[in-house]
Order: sequence, then structure tokens, then C-alpha cells
Amino acid sequence: MLLALVPREYRTYVAGDLAEEFARHGNSQRWYWKQVARSLPGFVAMRARHSDWDEAITVLLVTGGWLIVAWHFLWSYVLSQIPLKADRP
Repeated sequence: MLLALVPREYRTYVAGDLAEEFARHGNSQRWYWKQVARSLPGFVAMRARHSDWDEAITVLLVTGGWLIVAWHFLWSYVLSQIPLKADRP
């Protein structure tokens, strides 16, 4: 997802840096996704400077849709864990 926004000549470097830092942080998925989220605006700006927008817009729309669906499922799960007053005897 993130690598699709990175210009082709930088993809191996970005992937290597992310993998190295991921290992350094104890393979923490939370850290990894936080880094991806923090990096997106910078890579969108980098893609804009390289003006290869067709692929970038597609990836951004798919990523945005995926995040909305993931948020929906997470929120549905959280709400399902809250007991309702009607469930109490």
C-alpha cells in the first residue's frame, strides 16, 4: 500500500528501512502501521513532485476505502462488547 505511493527508484530503500526498523522495534505491528500512516502524506507529496498520479490516486482511494472498512469492523466489534441494559436480569 505504502510502496505504491513511493516512486519506483526509492521503493527498495523504503522497504528495507521499514523492515529494519520493524525488526528493531520487536516486530510490533502497531509501530509498523503507525509509521505507514505517518509516512503517507510525505509520500503523497513526493508522488506529486514526480507527477505520476494515475497509480497514486488509485492506491489512495483503495487505501482510504480499506481504512473505512477496517474502522467499521473495529467499531462494530467494540460496540458488540458493551453490554446493553436490556441484557441485564
